[in-house]
Amino acid sequence: MIKLDKGIKIPQAQGKGRKLKYPFDSMQVGDSFEVPAETSGQGVVSAGKSWALRNKKNYQFMGRTINGRFRVWRTK
Repeated sequence: MIKLDKGIKIPQAQGKGRKLKYPFDSMQVGDSFEVPAETSGQGVVSAGKSWALRNKKNYQFMGRTINGRFRVWRTK
């Protein structure tokens, strides 16, 4: 039989979620960042849109290839 414990407090969470691969949370409108050419650029834009939905942020992102590098902007 398993022993039941009472009165043990729940500890505070250590951090919030996993560390972001891209700096979506610190971007202001007009900010951008580059990713290497071998990275799926549209996948990064999609990751930004998913991050905004999960975090209930009204952010929008767009990306373009410039000189063989992919750049992602926050547009809203």
